[in-house]
Amino acid sequence: MQYFSSDLHLGDQNILKYEKRPFTSVEEMNARIISNFSEVLKPEDDLWILGDFVKGANTELAEEFFSSIPGRKHLVPGNHDRETIKKMPQWHSVNGLVEMKADGQPVTLCHYPLMTWNGAHHDSDDPSILSIQLFGHIHGLTRGWWRAVNVSVDVWNFTPVTIGEIRQRSEENRFVVPMHEDLFPSRVAPKVL
Repeated sequence: MQYFSSDLHLGDQNILKYEKRPFTSVEEMNARIISNFSEVLKPEDDLWILGDFVKGANTELAEEFFSSIPGRKHLVPGNHDRETIKKMPQWHSVNGLVEMKADGQPVTLCHYPLMTWNGAHHDSDDPSILSIQLFGHIHGLTRGWWRAVNVSVDVWNFTPVTIGEIRQRSEENRFVVPMHEDLFPSRVAPKVL
């Protein structure tokens, strides 16, 4: 089984405040995420982490995660993933952008939400043709939109998700059209009169 997630930010005290995560301490957050992941994953599973795995170069916390979570781990690095973390031998793969099939579903994995990707504009009801882009980076600002789904732990109750759950969310988001101004209201340029 393939599982997907992003933006764990293990060990990152600031993420509690910035994302208003419902934990009283970074230790509680780390424990909950590790517990949730270990309850879901089996040794034969693949876990794809789409960036922002641990704070800084905290290899000790990364080691704790690796030893607690069964299955193969893959990293699609984000802007907070240091070289020290990317080079850890526990990763089955490390790639900046991945095109693959999960349970027959074409997916493109990238830490950042993309405007377009391979297979994004095919018009078909056949899921073997329609590609879904999976991303993180923007945490809880949006669940995504049709055929582009945010897999950040912030919008999935701090648990990894399957392609079935992703397909369902994509359909739920069919008529959501994200606007940059809605996602980042503080960055809207003032109107000139």
